[in-house]
Amino acid sequence: MRWTRKVVATAIGLASIAQVAQAQVTVNYSTTGSFSGLCTGLSCSIGGMLISFNPLSSNSVTLDSNNGFYSFLSFGEFAVSGSRVGQQSFAGVSFALTITQNMPLAGGPQILAGQFTGGIDANSSNLKWNRAPAAWSLPWGASQTIDYTSASFTNLQAPSSNLGVTSIQGDVSTNVVPEPASMVLVAVGLSGLLLAARHRRSA
Repeated sequence: MRWTRKVVATAIGLASIAQVAQAQVTVNYSTTGSFSGLCTGLSCSIGGMLISFNPLSSNSVTLDSNNGFYSFLSFGEFAVSGSRVGQQSFAGVSFALTITQNMPLAGGPQILAGQFTGGIDANSSNLKWNRAPAAWSLPWGASQTIDYTSASFTNLQAPSSNLGVTSIQGDVSTNVVPEPASMVLVAVGLSGLLLAARHRRSA
């Protein structure tokens, strides 16, 4: 009896480890973007102030039980430079951010578009990139989704602050559950161990 209990306890421990190993996912995505209106491409220069977008060619985050299957992330950066004294408006300028998920399954692209309001100079900024609040999900597996959210606006830093670099932030989460196939394998393994224990007792 004592040996059987040890076997069962060991099997349950191994099953728990197997479930934890399955209950994680690595999300890889890339971003790009484009200005429109008074500017085109990855940068916009008006009145001596320059805004550039630095895309992410590949970025990965791992979602697991250690972080509650949730993580903050960046969708790229705005970089502002210039020596203008007195704020320059970027009214009439729009920017579209394109986000593409590469794994666990390819999905997208998701496009977040919005306009700039306020102004910016070398030392101060109330410039914002405004967009509608965004939330979207991409399916993977039988019943799981990768869920993204993004804030409704981004405040851009002046060149005198953080070298003019501003990260476009959001977050990602998932509803990971152990895969059915993994659970079947765990059950089969546990049954085998129990049968072996009974056979040893009766021998």
